Amino acid sequence: MRELVGLDELKDYLGSDALGNITDNFLSGLIRSASSHIIRECRKSLILKEQTEYYSGNGLNILRLKNYPIFKPSEIDIRVDGNYVFGDDTKLAYSTLSVDNKAGLVFLLDGTFTEGTKNIKVIYTAGYSNFTILKDVNDNIDFSESGSKNAVISPGDYNADDLATEIQSKMNNAGSYNYTVTYDKISQKFNITATDTFGLLFSGGVNSSKAIYKLIGFKNEDKSGSKYYISDYTRSGVPEDLKRATLAFSEKLFNDSKLGDARAGIRSTNVGNDFNVQYMIDAVPPYVNTVIKGYKKIA
Repeated sequence: MRELVGLDELKDYLGSDALGNITDNFLSGLIRSASSHIIRECRKSLILKEQTEYYSGNGLNILRLKNYPIFKPSEIDIRVDGNYVFGDDTKLAYSTLSVDNKAGLVFLLDGTFTEGTKNIKVIYTAGYSNFTILKDVNDNIDFSESGSKNAVISPGDYNADDLATEIQSKMNNAGSYNYTVTYDKISQKFNITATDTFGLLFSGGVNSSKAIYKLIGFKNEDKSGSKYYISDYTRSGVPEDLKRATLAFSEKLFNDSKLGDARAGIRSTNVGNDFNVQYMIDAVPPYVNTVIKGYKKIA
């Protein structure tokens, strides 16, 4: 189960006074439980994930996909084949399609989807991916090679892949080594690699007050002695209201656990390496239900 918020985000939300000696394992369990409930109630993909689905053609020119929003609509792969081989010759050209990525609708511009049983195969990625760079807020990366370097990321809204590409481009422009930056949709983490040993100066850099570290899941600390660094925390890229709902629900589960203030709404709790909690639906904060309603899949 992937998570809608990172462990550091929940810690910041709860505050150090509330945490005490609470383990990261326990807090991660809260996030997983809250994320699982929200995703299940929304009945669609919220976190980026590749989907492979089969549909039955109904002789119409419209296809309603099970998950949305569609990530990178131009990369959608639709194949129609009554023989169920689904070779390259059965793939529909993107130019023949019109895609409403927000609603998960695919329209065939000329003709209809051939009638049949599960004769349409669709491969696509669905889910949210929103990362915002603000000028002089989180747009800087100080890093070190033989000396200190600085890369400034252009302000704007990015998806994870495009942000990784932008970081890579700016680090390559500013530095002497060859940098590669990617986002792993499974681990939900950014990876920064170089052709030689380098450092990331998120804490000790000249521009650390406006560094990008938190947005891409790194701790506020310098890293050195490696050619490869990976985010310390997950970053899902879901919209802010979904993040706030996950944090609010995680806090409620924390307060209702035996390590929190009460047990209202909790049926059972198992705290250990594997955290498990069962809760009654009326234990879900009203705000969380309101946010879920705005993202719930239309039947």
